[in-house]
Amino acid sequence: MWRRKKCRVGLALSGGGARGLAYIGVFRALADAGIKIDFVSGTSVGALAAVIYASKCDLDRVEEYAKRLTTRDIMTRKMLVMPDDTAKLQKIIRDLVDVENLEDLSIPCEIVTCDIKTAQEVSFRSGDISKIVAGSCSMPGFFNPVVYEDYHLMDGGLINNIPANKCRNYPCDVVIVIDINSTRGSGTDSLKTLECVKVAMRILMKNNSKDGYKNADIVVKPDLKRFSSTKLENIHLMIEEGYRATMAAMPDIKMLIDRGPRKQPKVSFFHKTK
Repeated sequence: MWRRKKCRVGLALSGGGARGLAYIGVFRALADAGIKIDFVSGTSVGALAAVIYASKCDLDRVEEYAKRLTTRDIMTRKMLVMPDDTAKLQKIIRDLVDVENLEDLSIPCEIVTCDIKTAQEVSFRSGDISKIVAGSCSMPGFFNPVVYEDYHLMDGGLINNIPANKCRNYPCDVVIVIDINSTRGSGTDSLKTLECVKVAMRILMKNNSKDGYKNADIVVKPDLKRFSSTKLENIHLMIEEGYRATMAAMPDIKMLIDRGPRKQPKVSFFHKTK
């Protein structure tokens, strides 16, 4: 396999709701190009993707499972005044990932959450995968906090939506960021409560994503604007875009790995190309 032996490569995965299905294509591209990842971090749906990747799940099985999912399989209620618990979400995580604890994954992995008791970031490299990942995915208004140990865990995107700093701290020599939320920060003309909450979250996540870019050597941004972050539709197209965007960046990813460690990362961005 092509690879500079002494260069540790980290992979940081952003949040982005249903657009996280594009990660299946990202992972296939990394495998096809022979890129070995030494450490992976994730927030929100990126947390789910991170444990899928770190457990070396069969991606065909993950895709088929995703195609059968409906919104009702994830949450029962749709009213913001009555957020759901994460029981269904935890079942999905257990169905997809055979390993129970983060420390037993095949690749070292760190999951970012927000503890609403202290209003502080809490990240995990060990512990119950289903509870920790569900906590990281618990978007306010949609899910209740996950009570785990002494924490009340909620969406990691509230505080660190692109956890590239976790890769730096590992430490990794090259950090690849996958940012699947290209509409982060966009507004709306709607005055509906749900739409206003979504916009508030996007604004918040845009502001806390800046450090993620600073800690990256390269940022791959699949063009997912045309897909909803809340609807399980056009799954194959999202997967294809994740694959395309990652393969488009591959020459530069390999160049960074061949060049090895640098003191100051210089970020490159990859968008959709025609």
